[in-house]
Amino acid sequence: MDAIRPRWSIRKWYLDCVAEDGAAWIGYWGDVRWGSLHVSFVSSLIHDGSQTTTTTNRVRADAEPHRDERAVRWTAPSLGVDFELTPRVRGVDAKLHDGVVWHCVAPSGDAVVHLPKGRTLRGRGYAEVLEMAVAPWSLPMRELRWGRAIGEQTSLVWIQWSGAKPLQVAVHDGALADAVHIDDDEVRLADGTRVTMAQHSVLREDNLANTLKPLRAIAPLLPRVLGSAFMGAIETKWRSRGTITTPDRPNDEGWVVHELLTFAAD
Repeated sequence: MDAIRPRWSIRKWYLDCVAEDGAAWIGYWGDVRWGSLHVSFVSSLIHDGSQTTTTTNRVRADAEPHRDERAVRWTAPSLGVDFELTPRVRGVDAKLHDGVVWHCVAPSGDAVVHLPKGRTLRGRGYAEVLEMAVAPWSLPMRELRWGRAIGEQTSLVWIQWSGAKPLQVAVHDGALADAVHIDDDEVRLADGTRVTMAQHSVLREDNLANTLKPLRAIAPLLPRVLGSAFMGAIETKWRSRGTITTPDRPNDEGWVVHELLTFAAD
């Protein structure tokens, strides 16, 4: 009889806020279960608007972000963070793969985040939840691109998987849309909408082995479980200036947060 394989369960929130001057905050809340292993983690990344980024990670069970009819809220005492986002458009859900569901909770909104040392950031914000019932390294992709662009009047969110089963998903002003091209500088939709990105500022560039160090402290077998291809993946995250062009509308300017995750060869 075959051995019973451990069941995976991953639930991960991503939240952000970018102010008009380019200062940015990104927050994560995650819960990972694999067999008897159960780890919750939180993370906060603060970018000062120029070239300085500070990241704080904690392995502990701060409360999960929550949403109601009016807002998405998160309080993380271990990070000294309090976040509130009032959505401008409705969210959407999409099945990306068997066992992988993406909840684009708030494609755009007005956000305020209270940070350590009495600092407060106000600007455009975004929120999503990713739920996975499969091991992440089993997914058929070699590269992952993700991004969100928020202007004064419109917004665009995208996901692209490159690999054995290519995938492109976009959300335009709260509705699913067909993407025809996605790269690190431009995204184009079938209806002619596009976002072009310039003035890239690197928020983070590192491999997942370093990102997962807090989890490895309590789960030392994690590198063997995840494998070299996953642990060696390189993550690059940018904050860029974006111009959203939509047919029959004036150009819309705003900030973009986007990333590229490249998996190492086995």
